[in-house]
Amino acid sequence: MRAGRTPQHTQKPDSFPAPTSPGQAPMEEEKRSKIRWFWALFAAALIVRILSILPLLGTPLLEIVMGDALNYVARAKAVSAGDWMGQEVFYQAPLYHYFLSLPYAAFGQDDRLVRGIQILLGSLSCGLLGLAGWRWVSKAVGLVAGGMLALHGSAIFADLTLQKSVLDLFFVCLLLWLLAVSRDIPSFGKFFALGAVLGLFILNRENVLIWLAVIFPWIWIEWPGRGPDRFKFSAGVVLGLVLVLAPVALRNASISGEMHLTTSQFGHNFYIGNNPVADGTYRPLLVYRGDPRVEQQDAILIAERALGRSLSPAEVSGFFTDQALNYIQSQPLDWVQLLFRKSMLVINAVDWVDTKDQYSFAARSPMMRLSESFVHYGVVAPLAILGLIVTWPRRRSLWLLYGLFAVYTASLLLFYVFGRYRLPTTPIVLIFSASGLVMFPAYLRSQRMRPIALALGVVLAVAIAANWPLSEKKYMRSVTEYNLGNELYAMDRAQEAKAHYREAIRLYPENALAHQNLGSLLAMEGDSAAAVEYFDGALAINEEFTEAHFNRARALMDLGETEGALTGYAKGLTTVSPTVEILVEVAEAYAQAGDEETARLYLEEAFQLDPQSTEIRKARRRLGWKEPF
Repeated sequence: MRAGRTPQHTQKPDSFPAPTSPGQAPMEEEKRSKIRWFWALFAAALIVRILSILPLLGTPLLEIVMGDALNYVARAKAVSAGDWMGQEVFYQAPLYHYFLSLPYAAFGQDDRLVRGIQILLGSLSCGLLGLAGWRWVSKAVGLVAGGMLALHGSAIFADLTLQKSVLDLFFVCLLLWLLAVSRDIPSFGKFFALGAVLGLFILNRENVLIWLAVIFPWIWIEWPGRGPDRFKFSAGVVLGLVLVLAPVALRNASISGEMHLTTSQFGHNFYIGNNPVADGTYRPLLVYRGDPRVEQQDAILIAERALGRSLSPAEVSGFFTDQALNYIQSQPLDWVQLLFRKSMLVINAVDWVDTKDQYSFAARSPMMRLSESFVHYGVVAPLAILGLIVTWPRRRSLWLLYGLFAVYTASLLLFYVFGRYRLPTTPIVLIFSASGLVMFPAYLRSQRMRPIALALGVVLAVAIAANWPLSEKKYMRSVTEYNLGNELYAMDRAQEAKAHYREAIRLYPENALAHQNLGSLLAMEGDSAAAVEYFDGALAINEEFTEAHFNRARALMDLGETEGALTGYAKGLTTVSPTVEILVEVAEAYAQAGDEETARLYLEEAFQLDPQSTEIRKARRRLGWKEPF
């Protein structure tokens, strides 16, 4: 071998590259392109979410857990401690608290870590939606849809809060992608995965079960003349569903002896959305008792009092279902008007608050404020209608998306509307919104003036409806501030609680609950005069506010204004069925005012309610009345 020359090795025939088919190279390049764009969307969404959360770190708005999240966290802590089964039929969809339990078990209760995981999931959702839109419509539509989700204020809010909505978005985007892949490259395994993901989604959002009413017909229509394949694909979906849902149904049956596929709260949620005083949003079964920690007990109490016996979870649900159906049958026109209002709420620009609202987050986070200002339903709903119009020639390939949106929205209208309840439809809406943006120039070039004018007229009508002022962002923020005040008070942080109650009143002066609670805190601190002003404010908003009447009367008693206090007690008693405790309190107030005759009448009324009450005996001793009634 000469110096400076590289040895040459003999190349065997089987080491030559395999021949490439004409279409293989473009397919491989498209696959690599999809992967690159997936991670680009993921990275963009991740940056947006990190910039959104940074100004919120360490604030009560982010750190304080309240509402449904309290139940999720409590159950997750129990699961992480080893109580995997629990003792009752699931009242709330169970998947999210099991999701929370995994980092809790591994690292302890660190909600910062949970939010980090959720931010990653939310960013993955944006990438998945990009791939789904790419397959359903086009590359440009997919990328725009993924980018819109990355900037969507409601989606960012879902990723930052301890709510199951983050899983809703992830599962929807994953399902949209799986459906497109299963359509393009069908196999039993893909449909099995589709069923398993849908089962997990149902464990997080029960009404998604209705999507089966669209997916099974789609399988049979999409592959005409291929009976064995249709059976095989349908069986794959069923098997995936059963493997996920059966353990939960069997667990519920072993505890209650009843079959509950996921939860037992259908009836009372159905009633909340359909009753004579319903307004399309959440209104608690008992006035001012919207705390999820007591909601289940209230439902049981109301049903058992009405029927006069102890009830199982299924019987409680059945009672409220019957009540709702009776309302629908007896007042059909009123119910139709209620459905129309719910429909308007579904497309409205403002997301209806649950316990925390995204607008309070946006007020403190410039990135969220920017996102929320441009990518919300007031923008995406009319764009989606435009997208529906411009993609209409492709309706045979897109009808599954129409069906998924329609049946889920129908299920939502049967109950009530929160911003986070409509979130599962958002990825579908964004695919059509992106289609409207991307395809409208070509539509303009291909159509005559008349259809273009008609299309723009429809879009304008939807834009007006979506931006119609059904609610105020300041009201949403006021509710959040009020809820923060409640939780801070429960944590013995009264001064901070007062600040949040005051902010709730500043944002929305008609917040009667904030007036009442701030007055109560001031009264507890001994500032009864200031307390009376806030109780008066609450009663000016709602003269039937029982608690404000009684608290005002107590504050007036402390100020020595006995006559005003007695008048307040009398008004309060007209707004509620009196309890023994209230009647005893009123009796003592009259005795203190020197009117023993009236005091005895109230105490005797209390005695009629509960002759064995120790409170009555104690009151008689305090007043020096030893003779029985």
